[in-house]
This record gives sequence, structure tokens and C-alpha cells, in this order.
Amino acid sequence: MTAAPESTGEAPIARVDALLESAVARRASDLYVEPARGGYRLRVRVDGTFQDLDQVELAVGERILARVKVMARLAVHRTNVPQEGRLRLPGGV
Repeated sequence: MTAAPESTGEAPIARVDALLESAVARRASDLYVEPARGGYRLRVRVDGTFQDLDQVELAVGERILARVKVMARLAVHRTNVPQEGRLRLPGGV
């Protein structure tokens, strides 16, 4: 029997990869993972304007947020304060 993607950690990795690909395709300068009613709102900033990418439920958003924090070398355990980070994607993007 094969483990579900959520239990192996593959789903958040694939989801974040897709989000980052979308952000790069839009030429976004920033990615925002913001608390919203019942979950998280995912947005990018393109030419100074926010664009909504998705809204996800709480559990999914927490896994996405943890993955992004790891990639940006932020403190995963810090949830009570906003954090700013930076990451480089393969290919120098």
C-alpha cells in the first residue's frame, strides 16, 4: 500500500513548486501567505499590485507556509510575528 501524498510530504512540495512557477510566470516580486477566514490566502505582487493566486484551508496552508519558510531559511516555529525572507530558485530565478 502506498502512503498518501499528504503523509509523505510530497503534496506541500508539489504545491509550493506550482505556486513558485506561477509567481515566476507572472514576474512577481513577492509571494504572500496570509491568514484568512478558515485558512490562508496566497497572493503575489506584480508591478506593485497584489494578485490572488489561491485560498487554501488551514491545514494545507500551514504545510505550504512551513515549506516556504524552510526554503527561505526562516524560523518555522515562529508564528506570532511576520517574517521576511528570500530564496533563490534553481536556474537563478
